[in-house]
Amino acid sequence: MQLIPLVSDFYYVPVLVALIGATVSVVTDIKWGKIKNVVTFPLIIFGWAWTLIFGDINLFLINIAVTIGLGFLITKTGGIGAGDVKLIAGIVACLQPMYNVVFFLFVLLSFLIAGLLMRFKIHGFKIRKALSAIKEEMKMEGIYRIPDAGYITHGDGIQHIGAPAIFLGLVISTVSALTGGFLI
Repeated sequence: MQLIPLVSDFYYVPVLVALIGATVSVVTDIKWGKIKNVVTFPLIIFGWAWTLIFGDINLFLINIAVTIGLGFLITKTGGIGAGDVKLIAGIVACLQPMYNVVFFLFVLLSFLIAGLLMRFKIHGFKIRKALSAIKEEMKMEGIYRIPDAGYITHGDGIQHIGAPAIFLGLVISTVSALTGGFLI
């Protein structure tokens, strides 16, 4: 299995395409509340084609499996929209499989921090009140399977944080990789 070296000039092309796609998605998510298919599907197709052209068939098949596997896993856990799932799948398709783990971990961390900060802000940074609402939200979603429990417990203050959190995860993981962080 041939991996494209991190220091190769070609390696940066799919990362740059992923950053551009994530940036466009942040704008559309904030402006219209949607991550557009016109951005996500080309990201997926580009990532797979890039891997097939510059990698080998094994890396291509691994890339497809990781993209579909992570997309399926995220969809089954719920909590984020379909556009967020497709954006993550598009970015994952553009990145090498071992880099995806780092990206995915930073995205999860970004979602966690952004979600907590948003909920604390909604409740005036009153920790007890915010934690009580978060506990109620988790109970409603986890035990009773009530959709949109966040809107019920926190009101209309819940905003679109998907694309910005995904973008932040991509930027942090890219900086980490370029500075010799988790991949060396």
